[in-house]
Amino acid sequence: MASPLRFDPHADSGVYLTPEGRRRLEERVHQLQATVHELRTALDDPERRADSVDAYQRACQELARLEAVVEQAESIEEGPGDPRVVELGDTVTIALEDGTEETYIIVHGAEAPVDDLRISAQSPLGAALLSRRVGDVVAVAVPAGTYHCKVLRATREP
Repeated sequence: MASPLRFDPHADSGVYLTPEGRRRLEERVHQLQATVHELRTALDDPERRADSVDAYQRACQELARLEAVVEQAESIEEGPGDPRVVELGDTVTIALEDGTEETYIIVHGAEAPVDDLRISAQSPLGAALLSRRVGDVVAVAVPAGTYHCKVLRATREP
């Protein structure tokens, strides 16, 4: 069994994607490829609007960025790590100070925008949770101050 991936959110150590995150980013690449093709066709229209050129350039830049991310990214090691320790790729359930529970998947920042469940390991909450143990009370420093939460569960889909 492979050893669990240790991720330092403050180090520039590459891009690691979950299988689902990779799949969704690849879908986004395909969508952008179609958009770029449509916008390129619109640029051939002699009466095109100036914002068409801007939209085309933005789409091309985003497409190039995402293609590079997907191409260079490594996969997060599959399989269970230590189920008591929060690691990159884990689904983590926390209890906030008011007793509400929230669940997130901690991922690399490139994957975080994929859906509302994923949070970046570089975010204040993601960085605070990494390497913590189930049962730990974690202080999370945010611009508005500090709040605390308790790690209830950390799981990884096999």
